[in-house]
Amino acid sequence: MRKIINNEWFIVVISFIIALILRSILCNYFVLPFITFFPAIAIASLFCSWKKSSFLFFSLCCLSFYLGDAAIALISFIFSGLVVLLCGHIANHATNAQRKSNVFHRNILDAVIRLSNRYNQSMDEIMDAAVAKVAALTQSEIGYISFVNPDETIVTVRRWSKPALEQCKMNNPDLYFDFDIKTTGMLGEPLRQRKPFIVNNYKKSSYKKGLPEGHVPLNRYIGVPIFYEGKIVCIGGAANKVAPYDEDDVRHLTILLTEMWQLIRRKQEKEELDKLIQETTKDLSDSENKFRVLFEDSPDAYLIMDTQRAVILDCNKSAEILLGGNKSDIVGKDVVVFSPEFQPDGRPTTEAAVEKIQECYDRGGNRFEWMHKKLNGDNFWCHVTVSLANIYDKEVFLVGWRDISHIKKYQSDLKKSNNELTEFAYVASHDLKAPLRAVSNLSNWIAQDVKKGLDVSKYVDLMKNRITRMDLLIEGLLEYSRIGRTEKETEILDMNKIPCSLCTCREDYGDRLVFDSLPLIKANKIRMHQVFHNLVYNAFKHHPDPANAKVHVSCEETPNEYVFCVADNGAGIDPKYHKKIFDLFQTINTKDSVESTGIGLTLVKKIVEEEFKGKIWLASKLGVGSKFYFTFSKYNN
Repeated sequence: MRKIINNEWFIVVISFIIALILRSILCNYFVLPFITFFPAIAIASLFCSWKKSSFLFFSLCCLSFYLGDAAIALISFIFSGLVVLLCGHIANHATNAQRKSNVFHRNILDAVIRLSNRYNQSMDEIMDAAVAKVAALTQSEIGYISFVNPDETIVTVRRWSKPALEQCKMNNPDLYFDFDIKTTGMLGEPLRQRKPFIVNNYKKSSYKKGLPEGHVPLNRYIGVPIFYEGKIVCIGGAANKVAPYDEDDVRHLTILLTEMWQLIRRKQEKEELDKLIQETTKDLSDSENKFRVLFEDSPDAYLIMDTQRAVILDCNKSAEILLGGNKSDIVGKDVVVFSPEFQPDGRPTTEAAVEKIQECYDRGGNRFEWMHKKLNGDNFWCHVTVSLANIYDKEVFLVGWRDISHIKKYQSDLKKSNNELTEFAYVASHDLKAPLRAVSNLSNWIAQDVKKGLDVSKYVDLMKNRITRMDLLIEGLLEYSRIGRTEKETEILDMNKIPCSLCTCREDYGDRLVFDSLPLIKANKIRMHQVFHNLVYNAFKHHPDPANAKVHVSCEETPNEYVFCVADNGAGIDPKYHKKIFDLFQTINTKDSVESTGIGLTLVKKIVEEEFKGKIWLASKLGVGSKFYFTFSKYNN
């Protein structure tokens, strides 16, 4: 169906045939029904490119001049064109931030998973894959990976992306070389500044110190340091992206390079472990001693488990850290104790554990994902490897745990983003049609009254009102999509000044807006102002007697959070609407009785939950006013 709609000739021909039929039936006296096809074509043009849309309207305009009165056709053309522009604005901007976030999560999750799957490959293959991803994720021509020595004085470049090597014109270039941090130029800035470094205009940069003859020309550069135990261990960078580098590129590189470093570190530990085990097989005693050293110092959590009773016999330091306790809290307990009662698929943990243990016997080992539980009761996802081994002169299970909660979080965030996009598209397509239908109807009325010589100014005013509402809806949707997606600067706010600023903006509030002594908190000023503005403004706007409206702002402090309250003496809200009013585009009164987009409280809810790490709720009954409560977590400070 979409392919048919995309064919502009099909739409023009069908419109022409329908118009001819109407013209024939109505004997040239009534061509206005044809005009109603303009909004329909406008909606359909959302599926077409702008070139096709322009072609459609040019064709339909000429056809309208032929079939009907020129003035009516021109008016309908103008207002229908306006509808298309509004629809295009919605399609191109309202969901842009949602899609960008969706693509970001999908790309980085795919890169991290693909890199993690290379655990069994060589170091060179892992670094080749990582440097290729550095260039791909940042959409750059050049990518490189370097390592920093323990005292952070020398940077050693270990890998260049393939396009960088192809473009290099240097004679016999040294692909692996060291930079002294004291003398090197721009490549050393991430280490010197100890933070991500971006240059989007190389020619004008004060950090450049020139390039060797034949070196690939540079126009932009980004370098990101990776920290481990307080020291910079690795620096990854890219250059010559078409667009400027930004914070998304920094996040991409940070996540990818951190995963690469952890993978290399684990692989080095594993290779060292394997090497030492092979070298010490002749002497069982020495082998056990060296195994104990590697077992204890491994960055991954390892446990030794009895094969008969599934009791933990020993664990290393990483296992203690992962579970949040001491060895005495872990050894001697059944491994099932460190799992929730049920696994995420709904199966009882004891039943699923018996199955996994049996698989270990049948295969000599096993690999699987499992939901474990820390000593404090917090659950976490874990990648489990189980091997049969001879330790302490007996056959035991050597169990390795690797926390994969961050990967599961990326998967969950991606699923949430997809669900939000689906819900957003459904709601937006429904509520944004209302102003479009109004514009369509008003254009028909104007056409009819112009033909009769009547005054159409009232319709024009109504149309302006609907267009303004559409603009507010679009702006509200854009703001809604930005919340939680971008970093916001925070500062110490005197909350007593927030209501004062509202009084300044709305001088008619006067003494009708009162507030108690409010605390000092660290938050983003704009977001906090948005929350209070929407709650206070709604209280006055929806009051049945605005002249006698009273709004009271107060705050209570608890050990973990601040609880703010915005109370009014209005008509109150029926409890059955207490959840509905926080949904997108939902209002209790009709939008015509009280001008409203239905987005304000949705914005407030999203800011409170995603940026304040709190919650919001309503306490109200009909006839007794309303109290909006929201919390601000002290951990934000």
